[in-house]
Amino acid sequence: MLRWTVFLVAVGILFPAWEAEFELPRPARPATRAASPAVVFVGDAGPALPRARAALERVLATPIGVKARELLDAGVLGGPLVIELNDRGENFTAYRVPGRELGETILFDPGSRPLVHTERGRAEAAPETVLAHEIGHAVFKLTSEEAVIQAIENPIRDELGMPRRSRF
Repeated sequence: MLRWTVFLVAVGILFPAWEAEFELPRPARPATRAASPAVVFVGDAGPALPRARAALERVLATPIGVKARELLDAGVLGGPLVIELNDRGENFTAYRVPGRELGETILFDPGSRPLVHTERGRAEAAPETVLAHEIGHAVFKLTSEEAVIQAIENPIRDELGMPRRSRF
């Protein structure tokens, strides 16, 4: 039940005024739209774009992903979720105000396979789980790594048949 409560707080149900506080700057580079009109990919995409799109679609097809898509399509972020593709292994959500306010831009390298701690030991993270984790920060505004793992990443791992992550 604790996980569900964290999720409800994160989607703004308990704080409905939250959605008016943020404004997303428009990307300076040409953008490529994802399946959801509220998501754009930017950066030098090359072969990474199809992998990133496929990972996003798999995440958005899960129950948590459906909630994320609803939030994005409702415009609660004040603009699109921006996924900036790179090939440098960078996977993180940028802060709008350092250490205090998360932004809506995810830096994502769909070719990277960072090692994470799972219930089966250390394992490479799939692009879907990396993106799910960052959606926990960028869309649901969870700042605690543990909260993201428990409320967003692990339920998506369960849906995709992947081992649960045990810690950050």
